[in-house]
Formats: sequence, structure tokens, C-alpha cells
Amino acid sequence: MGWKRKSSFVVAGVLLLILIVSAAFYFLLPAYLNSDPFSETLRQSGLEGLSWEVRNIGATGADIASVRLGPENEQAFSADVVRLDYTPGGLADKHVKRILISGVEFHCAYREGGFSIRGIDPEQFASKTPAEAEPSDASFDLNLPFSFDSLIIRNAVVYFTWQDGLTYRIPLQARISLKKQRDQPVLVGQIHLIPRNQKIDLELHVDAAEKILRLQVTAEQFHPERFGDLIGKVPGLTLAGDVNLSAEGEFRLTPFEIASARASIEFRNTGSAYREFKLRTPEDEDDESLLRLEVHTADGGDWQVTAAGFALASPVPLGITGLEARVKQDSGDVSTSGDLLLSLEKSAPEKGLPVQVTEPLHLPLGFSGGYGSEGGWNFNLKNVPANVNLSKGWGVQIGERTIQAERPDLEIEGGGGPKVGKIEYRITLPAPQMAGDIAVKGAALSMKGDIRFDDTGSFKGSTELTAAETAVQLSETAIQIPQGGLSGEWNISKDGAMHFDGAWNMAEGRVHHAGSDTRITGIRANLPLHWPWRPSQTPGEFSAAGIRMGDFRLGGMKGRIQPDREGVAFTGTFSVHPLPGATIAIDGSSHFLNGANRTELRFDGGYAVASPMDLSTLLPDVKGATVNGNLNLTGTLTSDSTGVSSSAVMTLENGNFWMKESDLAAETIQLKLVLPELPNLRSGPAQMLTVENISMGKIHMNDLRVQFQVESAESVLLEKAGFQWCGGRVNAQALRILSGVNEYDVTLYCDRLNLADLLEQFGAAQAAGEGAVNGRIPVRYIDGQVLFDDGFLYSTPGAGGTIQVTGAEMLTSGIPEGTPQYGQIDLAREALKNYEYDWVRIRMETQGEMLVLDLQFDGQPMDPLPFVYQEEAGGFVRMEAGGQVSRFQGIRLNVNLEVPLNEILRFKGIWDMLQ
Repeated sequence: MGWKRKSSFVVAGVLLLILIVSAAFYFLLPAYLNSDPFSETLRQSGLEGLSWEVRNIGATGADIASVRLGPENEQAFSADVVRLDYTPGGLADKHVKRILISGVEFHCAYREGGFSIRGIDPEQFASKTPAEAEPSDASFDLNLPFSFDSLIIRNAVVYFTWQDGLTYRIPLQARISLKKQRDQPVLVGQIHLIPRNQKIDLELHVDAAEKILRLQVTAEQFHPERFGDLIGKVPGLTLAGDVNLSAEGEFRLTPFEIASARASIEFRNTGSAYREFKLRTPEDEDDESLLRLEVHTADGGDWQVTAAGFALASPVPLGITGLEARVKQDSGDVSTSGDLLLSLEKSAPEKGLPVQVTEPLHLPLGFSGGYGSEGGWNFNLKNVPANVNLSKGWGVQIGERTIQAERPDLEIEGGGGPKVGKIEYRITLPAPQMAGDIAVKGAALSMKGDIRFDDTGSFKGSTELTAAETAVQLSETAIQIPQGGLSGEWNISKDGAMHFDGAWNMAEGRVHHAGSDTRITGIRANLPLHWPWRPSQTPGEFSAAGIRMGDFRLGGMKGRIQPDREGVAFTGTFSVHPLPGATIAIDGSSHFLNGANRTELRFDGGYAVASPMDLSTLLPDVKGATVNGNLNLTGTLTSDSTGVSSSAVMTLENGNFWMKESDLAAETIQLKLVLPELPNLRSGPAQMLTVENISMGKIHMNDLRVQFQVESAESVLLEKAGFQWCGGRVNAQALRILSGVNEYDVTLYCDRLNLADLLEQFGAAQAAGEGAVNGRIPVRYIDGQVLFDDGFLYSTPGAGGTIQVTGAEMLTSGIPEGTPQYGQIDLAREALKNYEYDWVRIRMETQGEMLVLDLQFDGQPMDPLPFVYQEEAGGFVRMEAGGQVSRFQGIRLNVNLEVPLNEILRFKGIWDMLQ
């Protein structure tokens, strides 16, 4: 056979072999890869449930469809199409030019604190031999069973199931290339996650030679509100706005550690909130307010953190700016330190916030802390020196009240281990003050204490709150509290129940009510407190060393105070200083836990003055007066939602009053005074004062009845008054008595006054007889003197009377005997010794220091008079005893008397006492 023929057979054989191999590759290889023996081989390798359909394999490529991993209907991984592009030579070198995977679905979940892949049993991979074990970090190798130029993943979706059973869909695309540098593979990839149509770009670079991973993450215009269902798993949380994220890092792979990293987040809020806490939104489109957070490290062990722009809009406009922190990690121990500026920003009233910040608070703080590898931790937070441009003062407004103070001084520190810990705190607020319907001003408000906790889940601690030199102004009431505070022990159980046992204390308190000039000094109080609120087994105590009204010392008070079911209850005694041994019992309650907010105070006391007592012990300005009688005082004070109201009833029974120097006596005094508006000294109308007998010098009265009203401490209205005098009745019109006023006018209306008694009490003479006069007497009081202004009394028309006047020598005193004037007065004096009159008129008028009585009588003497008319004398002349007498059938007498009334009344001393 010739060589040409032989060559033809060789060529034909080669072609046939190629054809057979190609046919086998094209038909037999797909059939084998789709066969049960190959699937069994995969199952034995741990990839149970892995299946595919090889649709085409050629010399330059292969198409594989319906790739599945996992049990039917629970595949962990599936792909619609896998396309491989290669060359025969490259395939021989285990190299594929391009891998395209499309229509990918990957199912994973997070449940019970662990990550899992659906349909994959992790135990399948738990029994690897040491030869099959994963390489250690020290032997990191990126060599793969084959190499490729690029891996492209399209239309991929990750289905992630959260532990609540809800599944979330995350589309992604990826392009990964594999190259070689210095005979070592270098993997470069771009991955695009598209959750909820939001784009997150990841770029990675893995250098096997340097054993370095470089990663970069970017997300722009990311909208968290599209993940409302995820965010809503935190009750009350809402996130809305734009997020820009940029992060990059370099990681060493053998062993794995961070070489360097940097991350930056910018968030522009459009409506984020957590419960009542709302983040501030930009004022307008040009507002570039952003929340910024930056983190970077140069070596993976020392981190720098900066933040700015965090600001709450409500409930208070609180912001954090200038945060600079250093976080350092060394052999598992982490420590941090830094500074920040906490700001309570000024807020506009139209924002409708419950608290309006009128002056911003800027609080520069420094912090430090650490966490050990064995679970130990500690931290410290305290003030640091402020920038000179920061104001010390700040203020807020709540309703109609404004609160101002200086920058608080604080220090909080704590430490502990994995299961126990303790935090101690100290906060001082200098110069706090509040203005409004309640004004408060203090030197400092301080709080200190500790918080302790352990692995039982409970918390314990102590709290001490003290206020120094606090002044409170309530309308007309000023309160001074030099020392006061609250202290006690508390605990919070695992189930959240809180318990507190402590006490509120106050020392050396003072109260001044300006309207009544009432002062209470030396106030001390100790009130036991418990939460939940309950009665205390040991009551607290309260006392007041002195209570004064003006310059008058009323007494002191002491008692016990104790929590009850609805608030507090108290009992005690008030010791009346001017009355030795006199006490007033007090009791009451303040119920502020039942919604009523009602406080009630009741007082009741009595005192009997058996022997006359010097009145100056009660009223220091009153000298020379003594009193006795039975005193009683009862009353209530109530405070509730309608305001404060108070009332008292004071009674005097069988009282007696003597003022020896002024020759004044008042016997059997009865008084009931109702004061319904304390501390305002205003009584109800128609209060009644009665006195059985009154004597002022030679003036005697009885059955005095005065109806009056106390209008204030400076004003008393005498609504009406009347008394029995000279056998008749005298009534007076209304009169208002004012403090500091020394001039008054009042008209006395007289009814059936016995004429003889009237003349005798005025000191004109000794008189007797029957007959009455009526009329009015205008009386004026000026600077301690009583003046009569044209008073007029007259007998009842048609009803005469008799008068017997003796000892009337004053009528002729100073008139020379033998003169016609003396004879007329001597005749009148003799006639009045036994005179029957048809009518009588009396005029009264004060002239200088004297009261002038002008008496006019019309009638006749009842007996002959020892007088005869002598023409040469020009009138009647008195005859010697036993001589000639004359009987007068009718005679009209005019008599003028001058009486030193103010000496008779001794009224000035009495009035000075009443003033």
C-alpha cells in the first residue's frame, strides 16, 4: 500500500476519532452529567440534592440549565442558566474564559440566633477528615480548582427569612474577574445589591500574593422609608430621609485583621422619630443640615470617630455636635475617650412644643471608658472646660413659667464585670430660678447617688436630692428654705416593678404672707416616703418655732405627719404664746393621689381666763387693761382645684374688760366672729357683739348690741349699734372705722331717755323725776375728743313730766349775788327742786372744752317758792326762811349748763387703745 493511501487512512482515522470524540462530548457527556450515577457521586460528596440539566456542551462552550441544590421545593440555590465560554486549550489548563449565571435564587434565614441555608444540613460538612479541613489563616490560598477570566451573575435574588417568618427579597448583580500577578491570583469584583429598588455598590479586590482584601461600599440617595416593614419591628420607630454611605477598608488575610478602614455616613432627615422623640428636619430646601458620622483607623487598633448634626426636634430640641472619640483595641481590651458638645437648642414658640427653650444650653462633656477581654468595663462622663464663646446661662419656658439656671456641673462614672456593675453620679445645677405664677430662686440644686445591678436583672440604688437657699414666691406668700431635700434607697425588680423607701426633709424654713403680715419661722419637717405609696409605720415630724402676725407673736407648732392611702395626714398642736398653757389642736390631710388634689386643715382650741389678765400680754401696746372670759377658736383651711379657702370662728363668752385709768368697764361680753376668707381678715356680715353693762366715768349704759363686719385688717364696718341709756334706747347709724383715720361723724338717735338720769350722768346735778325726752345727737370724734354738734332732745308733745334737781349750785357759780342775773338763776334752781313741766327742750353743743346744755322748761313749780317780786330790784328776790313766799301758776325756765364732757367720759385713752 502506498504512503499516500496510508496517509489517507490516517487522516480519515483522525477525523473519525475527532468525530467520535465530538459526538461523545456532545451527546454522551451531557447524558453522563445528567445521569443518576453522576448525581450519586455528588450526593456522596455532601452536595445532596444538586441537580442540573446540560443542554449543550461544545468545544468552545457549554449551556447548563435548571441548576438546583437542595431538596425539591426547598432548594437552597437555583439558577436558570449557567453559560461557560472556554477554548479547548484553556479547558485543558482548567481555565474558563467567562462564566455567566442568570436567574439565580438563593434562600437563607436567621432563626434562633443563628444563620442557616434552606435545605442544607450543616452536619453534612461536620465530619471532614483533617486532610479535608479548611486551611488555616496561615496557609491562606486563593487557588481554585479552575481559573476564569470573568464571572457574571445576572438576575439574581437572595431570599432572606427573618426569625419572625417574614421573607425579604434582595436582587443583586455581580461581575468578578480573576487575574494573576506574580504567579498568584488576584480577584476583582463589583457587586450591586438592589433591595427595594435601592442600589448598594460593593467593590472588592483580593490579592493572594499580598494576602490583602480591599473592600469599598457605596450607597447614594438611599431611602430607609422603603424598609418600613423592617424598621417597624422596633415599636415606635420611623426612619425617613436620604442616606449617603461611603466605606472602604483594607484587611490582612493571614491572620485576618483590619489594616485600615474608613467609613462616612450622611443622613438628611425628612421625618424620623422614635416614639415621642423626633429628629429635627431641615427648615427649607437650602438647609444643608445633615447628620454626619465618620469612622477611620490607620492600623485597625486605634479608631477615630467623629459625629455632628444629631438634633432632636421634640420633646425638646436636643443636639449633639463636635463628637470626637478615640477607640483603641489591644489584645482584646477596648478603651475609648473623647469629647462632645451637648446642646439644648433655642426653639420657636410656634412649634407647639411642651417646653420652649428661650436660652440655649451648651454642655461640653468629656468621656472615657473601657471593656476588658474578661468582661470588665468602666466609664466616666464629666464636664470639661467650655469654649469662651459659650454662654453659662440657659432657660426654658413651660406654659406661663420660665426656668433659668447656669450650666450644670456633672460627673457620672461606673464600672463592673460581666454580671455586676455600679454607676455613681453627681449633678449640680447652679442658680436655678423660675418665674411666673410661682417664682422660685435657689443657690443650687444637687443630686447624687448610685445605681447597682447584677445578673438577676434587678437594679438597686440610692438617691439624694438637695436644694440650698431656695426662695419660693406664691402671690403674697414668700417661702424660704435654707436646707431641704429628698433621699432614699430604691430598687427595680426583673419584672420592672419599682420600690422606694426614703424621706423628704426641710430645716429652718420661713414663710411670710404679706397681706396679713404673718410670719412663720424655724420650720422643720421630716416626711417618710415609700413607693408604691403606702402608710409608713413610723410617722414623720414637723414643727414651727415661731408664728407672728405683725409684731405680735402668736406661738409655735409641732406635730406628726405620715403618708396615708391617698396622700399624707397630720396631727399636732399650736401653742398660743400669749396665753400660757393654751393650745389649739390641729389635724388634716393632703390627698394628691386620688385625682382630687385636696388639702384640708382643721383646728380647734379653747382657753378660760378665770382671773383678770393683763391685756398687754396679748396686745403689747395696750397698757393698764385687764380681761377675763372664755375664748374658743375653730376653723378649716382647704386647697383644691378651685383654689385656696380658709375660715375660722372665734367666740368670747362671759368676757369682762376693765381699764382702771380711764374708769372704763365692760361686763358680760359675748362675741362671735366668723372669718370665712383667711388669711384675709374679712368677716361675714352681721357679726354680733353684745355687752351687758358699760361704764365710762359717770356715763352708764347697758345692753349694748353692735352688728358689724370686719372688712380687712384696716377697716371695720359698724352696720348698726344700739344700747340702753338713761332708761331709754339709743341707736346709731352705720359707721366705717378705718386704721389711721382720727375723725368720724355719727348721729345718735335717742328714744325716751329719762331726763333726770340724763342730767345726772352729764354731771349737771343730782336729779330725780319722771319724764322722757327724744331726739338726735350728732357726735363728732376728732383726735381723741368727743364733740356734740347741735344736738336736740325734746319731750313727747302732750306728755309732760316732773323733775327734782338738787345740788345744782353750779348754776349760780361765778355770778355775783344781788344782780338780776343771779336772782333769775337762783329762782330757776329753786323751781327745779320740784318742777312739773308741760314740755322740755334740750340743745347740746360743744364750745371749746365744754359741753353746753341749753335747757328750756315750760310748767310750774309744785311748791311755793321763797321769792317775791321787787320792782326796785327789777325781778324776784329770795326771802329769808319763814318769810313771804309766792306760788307760780306757770313759769318758763331757760337754764344753760357747761359740762367738761371729755373728762367725764375719759374717752381719749379708750380710743387710743382701739387704734
